Amino acid sequence: MLFLSKGHCCQGRIIIHGDHSPLHKFCIACRKAVEDELRAKKAKFFEQEGDKESKVVCPVTKEKITFEEAHIDHREPLTFSAIVHFFIQANTIDINTVDYITEGKYGNEFKNN
Repeated sequence: MLFLSKGHCCQGRIIIHGDHSPLHKFCIACRKAVEDELRAKKAKFFEQEGDKESKVVCPVTKEKITFEEAHIDHREPLTFSAIVHFFIQANTIDINTVDYITEGKYGNEFKNN
């Protein structure tokens, strides 16, 4: 996993507003499913590696960043999106039939975990 500063995490990415495709909704729900675990790992990292101001050095920008500025992501070629695609294929999931409790840009959550 990689911690990125806010300024770096969106560079080079195409953001499609209003993308409600089955794959997009599934990816958001996958991210939501691991959100608590990632937040806990991030907190532990900052607790162990943070300086007296509770900042860590971003491995990409080399800037000191706060917990709120940091973002966890995977390095290419095994990005989170790639992991989700492999998961879908390995488990033969029909993403068109997945049910969600809530839906929205950041709110998709699987109905059945």
